[in-house]
Amino acid sequence: MQFEKIICENPGIALKLLEIISSRLKEVEELLEYMAYSSVKKRLLFLLNKLTEKFGDKSSGRSPGDWIALDIHITHQELAMMMGSIRETVTALLNELNAEGIVRKAGRRGTMEVHGARLKMCIKRG
Repeated sequence: MQFEKIICENPGIALKLLEIISSRLKEVEELLEYMAYSSVKKRLLFLLNKLTEKFGDKSSGRSPGDWIALDIHITHQELAMMMGSIRETVTALLNELNAEGIVRKAGRRGTMEVHGARLKMCIKRG
C-alpha cells in the first residue's frame, strides 16, 4: 500500500522502475538464448562480457583495448553455476582463454582481468 502511494505520487519513480525491470528482463532473455543454443565456451564468453559490463573497473582514461579488472571475486564453481556447466569445464576453458590472451589472473586468488577488445572479437567470431 505504501509502495503504491509512492508510485502514484512520483510517476518518475514508476518509469525508472519499469526501465530497470525491462533491462533486467532483456538480460535474462539474452542469457536464456545463450544457455539454450550456444556452446559452453560461447556461454562463458557471454558471461565474462556481462561481468565486465557490470563489475569491470571503471577507471577513467582506460582505452577499449585495455585489461579490465573485475571488482568482484568469483570462483570457477560460481561461474559454472551461473552458466549451467561444471567447474572442471570452466577451469579448462579459462585456461584456454588465458592462453589466447583474453583473461588473466594475478596469482591463485587474485583479481580476474579480461581483455575487452579480444573478448568482443572472440564473441563475434563465434
